[in-house]
Amino acid sequence: MATYRVQGPDGATYRIEGPDGATDEQLISAVQDQIAQGLKEEEKKPEETVSPTYEGALQETGEGLVSGLIAIPQGIAELGASVIDLAADTNLSQSVTETADELRTQLGIDPEGFAGKFAEVATQFVLPGIGAASAVSKVSKLGKLARTGTNLSKSQKVGLLGQQVAAAGVADAAVSTDGITTIGDFFEGGFTETDRTVGLDGRDEALRRIGNKLKVGVETSAIVGSLPTVFKGVREGLKGTTALTRTVGEATGLDRPASAVVSAVAKQLKKPIEAGQKIIKDAEERVVFRADEASLADNMIVGVNRALGYRGVLPQDVADFRANIPLQTGEELRTATLNFNRIEQDLDKVIKEFNEQLGDQASGLTRQSFYDNIFDFMTSGKNIEDYASIPASKRADVVAAREHLTKLSKDVLKSDILTNLKKIDSITKGRFEGKTGEEAYNVISKEFENNFNKYLRRRYRIFEAKKGTFKPGDQEVEEAITGYLNDKNMLGSELREFVNNPRVNTTGKTFADLGIDDAGNLLGTPTREQAETAVKGFLGRYGYGVRKLGEGKGFGRIQDQAIDHTLFTERVQLTDYQKKLIGEIKDPVEAYFGTVSDLSSFMATDRYFRNIRNMVESNPNGSIAKFFSNASEAPTGYKTLRGRSSDESPILTSYGSLEGFHVPPKVKDDLDRFIIGDIGTIGNAARQFYGNYFLRAKGATQYAKTVLSPVTQIRNFTTATLFATMQGNIGKGANLLESVKIAFSDLKNLPPEEAVTRLKEYDRLGLLGTQPEIQEIKKLIDEGFGFQGGNEVINGQRVGREFGSRFTDNTFGNFLNKKVLKKLEKAYQASDNSFKIYNFEFEKTKLNNVLTGASTEDKLNYFTRVLGQDKVNALRVGDDGVNLTNDQLVGRLLNERSADIVKNTVPNYNLTPEFIKGLRKLPFGNFVSFPYEIIRTSGNTIKLALDEMADPLTQNIGLRRMSGTLFTLGAVPYATTQLAYKLSGVSPEEMEAYQRSFAPPWEKNARLIPVGRTEDGKILYNNFSYFTPYGDLEKIAMGAFNKFDEVRNEGGGFDKAIFQGFFESFGELLKPYTEEAIIFAKLRDVADPESENILTKVFGRVVGGRGGSTELGARVYNEQDSIGDKMAKSFKHVLDGFMPGAVPFNVRGGEFVSGDFTRSIFGGHLGITEKDRLGRQPKLYREFYGALLGGTNEMDPELALKFKGYEFSEARKNASSIFNSVARRANVSRDEIIDAYEKGNEARFRVFNEFYAIVQDLKRLGKSEREIIKLFRQNGVTGIKELVRGDFEPLPNIATTVKRAMRREGTIGEYPKEQISKFIQEQRKRKFTATSVDKKDQAPVEEKPRPIPFTRTKPPVTTAPVQTGNINTGQQINTSLASLLGSNPIEAAKNMEILQRRTQWNYQITFH
Repeated sequence: MATYRVQGPDGATYRIEGPDGATDEQLISAVQDQIAQGLKEEEKKPEETVSPTYEGALQETGEGLVSGLIAIPQGIAELGASVIDLAADTNLSQSVTETADELRTQLGIDPEGFAGKFAEVATQFVLPGIGAASAVSKVSKLGKLARTGTNLSKSQKVGLLGQQVAAAGVADAAVSTDGITTIGDFFEGGFTETDRTVGLDGRDEALRRIGNKLKVGVETSAIVGSLPTVFKGVREGLKGTTALTRTVGEATGLDRPASAVVSAVAKQLKKPIEAGQKIIKDAEERVVFRADEASLADNMIVGVNRALGYRGVLPQDVADFRANIPLQTGEELRTATLNFNRIEQDLDKVIKEFNEQLGDQASGLTRQSFYDNIFDFMTSGKNIEDYASIPASKRADVVAAREHLTKLSKDVLKSDILTNLKKIDSITKGRFEGKTGEEAYNVISKEFENNFNKYLRRRYRIFEAKKGTFKPGDQEVEEAITGYLNDKNMLGSELREFVNNPRVNTTGKTFADLGIDDAGNLLGTPTREQAETAVKGFLGRYGYGVRKLGEGKGFGRIQDQAIDHTLFTERVQLTDYQKKLIGEIKDPVEAYFGTVSDLSSFMATDRYFRNIRNMVESNPNGSIAKFFSNASEAPTGYKTLRGRSSDESPILTSYGSLEGFHVPPKVKDDLDRFIIGDIGTIGNAARQFYGNYFLRAKGATQYAKTVLSPVTQIRNFTTATLFATMQGNIGKGANLLESVKIAFSDLKNLPPEEAVTRLKEYDRLGLLGTQPEIQEIKKLIDEGFGFQGGNEVINGQRVGREFGSRFTDNTFGNFLNKKVLKKLEKAYQASDNSFKIYNFEFEKTKLNNVLTGASTEDKLNYFTRVLGQDKVNALRVGDDGVNLTNDQLVGRLLNERSADIVKNTVPNYNLTPEFIKGLRKLPFGNFVSFPYEIIRTSGNTIKLALDEMADPLTQNIGLRRMSGTLFTLGAVPYATTQLAYKLSGVSPEEMEAYQRSFAPPWEKNARLIPVGRTEDGKILYNNFSYFTPYGDLEKIAMGAFNKFDEVRNEGGGFDKAIFQGFFESFGELLKPYTEEAIIFAKLRDVADPESENILTKVFGRVVGGRGGSTELGARVYNEQDSIGDKMAKSFKHVLDGFMPGAVPFNVRGGEFVSGDFTRSIFGGHLGITEKDRLGRQPKLYREFYGALLGGTNEMDPELALKFKGYEFSEARKNASSIFNSVARRANVSRDEIIDAYEKGNEARFRVFNEFYAIVQDLKRLGKSEREIIKLFRQNGVTGIKELVRGDFEPLPNIATTVKRAMRREGTIGEYPKEQISKFIQEQRKRKFTATSVDKKDQAPVEEKPRPIPFTRTKPPVTTAPVQTGNINTGQQINTSLASLLGSNPIEAAKNMEILQRRTQWNYQITFH
């Protein structure tokens, strides 16, 4: 082969290879097609119309938003500066403009294109204009009049519009910035064309700027003023559409021509759902009521349904009432909070003024003494006038708190359990033996009214200290000894308790030994020894702990929701010396909040039992009566409900008015709950360690990454909007801003009275405080692994901080500022509450609209149809036990139905089954309740929409809901994705290639949205599945489709693709419950199962430690690090899990590094580098954009290839070891070697085939084969060239080390060398089954020359004339330019037109 140098007329020299003695025509023909093709491509290449700094529409939109936000204060500042310039003849306004422009430059903000400029203008002008017009509507007289619902006259409407127009104009004039383009500028004329004179300064420049602002204001006023006319025209057009529909209806003879069709379609779609429900219902019928007929399949169906449904086998209505119990305490606790906040308001100032009035005549009042006085007032029953040390300005608030407790005690006296007590003719046992129920009720009523202070919750240090560690002071002991010596009855009673309690009477003393008789009467004069024994017995008795729910051995079940029967036991007050002995803490907060919680919980549980009783008694033949029988004798197989009670009041039990009812065994199981009691010393210690440390740490890490993360706080609100769109709740139906205002008013110490009233109503309906993530965190931290007891009782009186602390403390209160964290918790919950309130009001409006004009009877019929007769019967009874009127009942049913819809279509922690909640106690899964709730509520939404569509009355509601569902789950994700492809310039093939081969596990089946490219061409994208709460739902579906495509892409069969697609989908379903919890992942990362230290080695093996490497392969520490460095880096790595999202740094590789948000602001300053370790430079606008949409990520397949290369190398070694391990065996046979080689080679082919698919995806991402090979070599992967080119290199023949091993074993003669060599030759012809990339499908490589079969160098340009000649060795020959233009006249003309733009060519060919 010879090499020829071809010099063209443009002075460029081309080097090509050809045969020796090639003719001029041959060489020209060889290069002619290539040059012509290049000319055609140049012809096709469009002129560059897009700015080189344009970064994609989505990014430019983000930049526009930020630029607009900067422009608002800039415009206002320019106005103020211009006024100063006008007065002082300065140039301050120009400095303002330059400062704002510099800020944009520093942030990288330069919005371009329509999207960027539109976003900038909309942010700068639309928001302030609307805000100003809205403000006028709220503060002006006409605006306030309109808001009250008053119909304004025409002149008043015009006046209000004028105010709004003026306000919008003034606002936009103020925020307009210098250089803004008006409509007058666009048309180059008119009054509003701005003055763009340059070179002015001082007053002249100020006048120019102010004049331009006025012109902007005029234009805004004109636009706003014309809007009503435009909207009126649109409305009239819509009316025409409605009239057309009516005409069609009249022509067809149908009042609603589409209604019948929609109803029929909905009914058909419901059939599969109803068929599935019938299967479950029939199986439940057999399992619950006819257990002997139930099959294994029946029990499995019911078992799964009980685990995955919150109702178990309870009737739906019963389960709904039960789920509301924890939430119904919220109304009273909200009242308690407000009362105490009023007491706290300006307290320091009040105390200071009070002390100033006292002067030196008495000791000053302190916060502690103030609270001690309140405690005494609430527990003594005295009048407020008896407490001169309580300032007059606070007395009304303190009295209001005690009156609140009095009101609750009166509610208890109206409870169903006591109402039923009055119906008993004669009581046969207990302290009311021989009395009628009415007489017993009167006794209890009198005790409540006269001695309510006995029922208040108390705190004692003995119960809050670790068991056995509390020790009273000497003074308290002496006071107790003296007290017992002066109180013979108490002394005798305590000595009797001592003898009967083996836990304190360890020496077996008798009554006679202690000088008392069997009744506890002293036999002589009290002695100090007896008093000391009484003190010892009293402390020992309570030092062992008070009685708690859940005590017992091993595992068991206890009643789930139980009436507090101890309220009705006769109270024995501890004496003052006894209270001091066990460390009384005067805590009015606990006394108040704890008692409110106790009494409101009592009433909520009582209402639950009352509702069940009412449903049974009002409809004895109904479905509820079948589950809860009140017959005198228990039906066969049923269990009788027998609750806990005290010996003195056995008639009043924990089952309240359901005492003595009979239920099937499965129902009884669902009325109970599983607990873990005493499981031995080791078991208890393990449970305590796991619960108190690990699970609380799990909750703490989740808390840090959600509640304490500003980004997550924002996303928690923004993503909740989709809960509204899912239900079609968009538009006129509820006021979102009002809903947000009410929900967030809960953050105020003293919210407006109107907001409080609304919040209490929402509490009663069970709408608020059910956000799954925050509730799960609180359960983890508050309860750990075990059962949270809280039923501590002394002589019938509750003690401890169990209830009140839930509402006065917060989860991290012991570590950080309580007030701040409480606000953050409330803010996180308020975001969820906002949209629950909004959806509730919207659902209520929709139902009101369809029921407008219906009679009360028709309304009741509708609610009976959708809620069921049993539930309507239960709700007919008011909270005071009196039946409601029909109109009152309709109002209550409207609220209940609307609330039920929200609770079943928006995630609600209280409706998550106990099985799912229990998964939080595993080391796997983060927020396990939320994904379950998404699946539950999504299914409920679709079913509810079909039910509504099938009913002509609610058909429009159903269509709206179904449209909202399709819009949220389908249209929004799809449209967003397609728009992103169009605007970003990224192709679907590129995104699919990245996602298939290089995305991290959590993004494999997510919806990734491209938003543009970085300066060096890397794709930027958002994880849309992270933004939408329904992302997990989509990933379940996408998992099946993606895996199917992947298997088919690798050449797998259809059946294999279906099978693996199903398991991929199932894996996505389980992923939220199987992925490692944050803290568990951190511990596994640092744990070393091969550590030299025995303890860390054992720990590493127990948790499956990764030895200093994360799940994705990033190093936490290196093996070569010292022990100290490993420990330090491990500590930092674990600490990173607890670091709040608000902290401006992260931990990477065991070291603290600046976070992206911090780096985007301070990069290049304060010692913070602009780029991170991977060379990435974050931009501030991207961080803001990411905060709203879940973060902007940079696609970096080269980084991912490092891990892929390692995986490939390991898999290739494993494939070889299949053969090598067999070949090394002693006594291996020829057939075994052949079989092992075939298996090893097949494994190798699978590995190479899978990696070939990755290579093809790299090509789809624009990488050339040469670049791919280079990348692999850089990452330590060798022997890859053949694979990249599509050639399979089979498993090599026997390795030297294996051959030596076979010689040692004497089996070398068994090796079938020729057969394997032949097999290798055949396998080299084997083609990969993974789909390869055609060159036309390969993504273009940006800023890289197109590969051509010759190299080009460019010497100095020559302007020699065109010459022709022949090709001869060693001589230059010129050829005609025309021969390069092609023989086709049309093509030649096109090529000539292009060439005319170039320098004249001089074409020379030289042979080397």
